[in-house]
Amino acid sequence: MSREFIEGFISVYRENPCLWQIKCKEYTNENLKARAYDNLVTYCKSNGYSNVNRDFVMKKIENLRGCFRKEMRKVESSKTTGTGSDDI
Repeated sequence: MSREFIEGFISVYRENPCLWQIKCKEYTNENLKARAYDNLVTYCKSNGYSNVNRDFVMKKIENLRGCFRKEMRKVESSKTTGTGSDDI
C-alpha cells in the first residue's frame, strides 16, 4: 500500500470521530459507525482495492493503531532511559 493511500485512509478515518473519539456522543451510534465504515470501504475501492469489505477496514484500523502504540512506547521508553532530546 502506498503512502498516499495510507494518508488518505487516515484522513477519512479522522473525519469520522464516531469511530475513534470515545467521548463523542456519536461513538455509541451503530448506524453512524456503519456509514463511517462504508465511507472507508468506498475510499479503499476507489483507490484500486476491489475486494475490500468492512472486516478489511477494521483490521487496517487495528493495524494502524497497533503501529502507533508501538511507536509511542518506543518514544516513551527513550525518554526514560536518560537519552538526550536529540536522540528521541
